[in-house]
Amino acid sequence: MEGAPIAALVWAKATLVWGLFIWMALNVVNHLSDLKGTRHAVAAFMRMESLDQPPAIPSPLKWRRVESPALHAFALALVVLLQGVSALLFAWSAWWFARGDVRFATTAGVWAFSWFAAIWLLFLIAGAWFAYWLRQDALQRTHLMLLLLAVAGSVLMGT
Repeated sequence: MEGAPIAALVWAKATLVWGLFIWMALNVVNHLSDLKGTRHAVAAFMRMESLDQPPAIPSPLKWRRVESPALHAFALALVVLLQGVSALLFAWSAWWFARGDVRFATTAGVWAFSWFAAIWLLFLIAGAWFAYWLRQDALQRTHLMLLLLAVAGSVLMGT
């Protein structure tokens, strides 16, 4: 009976890394499929446009606005790169689960979740810089939830 819980745990790990591989890959495809729209969203975020929507929030933090289209494009490229690497790391782990090498797959999964956590920490830091808690609190909660998923996935890979 001891083998069944272990097999179920392996399936849970494999399912999570396969699902996150597909989800992160879709994020990259979506960003690249709608570059204009994604660039606009990144620019609006970095220009802190949400603070100017009625009712406007008169924050002294608005000095942090970034108006540079070059920096907006760089930020978008960085997001796509980070998410692309994340997809590849999850794919690497998923591949080893599919091949039956649970030990190596789990190690790769820890690396994937570490990278995944780093992405959401970076997003949280950028969000704090651009004061997104003032008007985009749902986005902040999403980033916090994804960081929690990264921590939970790391714990799962360690069991």
